[in-house]
Amino acid sequence: MREVLDKRVQSITFKNGITHTFAYKSLLQSKSTAPTRMQYKNYEGAVLDYLKENGPASRADLQKATIISRDEIYSLLAELLEHGLIVKTGQSALTRYHYKEKIT
Repeated sequence: MREVLDKRVQSITFKNGITHTFAYKSLLQSKSTAPTRMQYKNYEGAVLDYLKENGPASRADLQKATIISRDEIYSLLAELLEHGLIVKTGQSALTRYHYKEKIT
């Protein structure tokens, strides 16, 4: 049996008699309402500026410079690589990210 309120399942009662009740947070109580992409997207310019000024950098260096999570920095770096704004060299602990100069 299900109990639904405002298009959200409030509780489920299984055949064995156990009831599971769900607790939902409102959007205002949520830790963040913006998708992760929009949060790390704010740091795109900071990463590019850091690479322009300091040269090649590791993921850890860029993470410290931007103060975002490891997952977010990896997502941001993947997006910058995909758009051709940065270049990745090396592997594992020797991986470095370089600013890609535009050829005009």
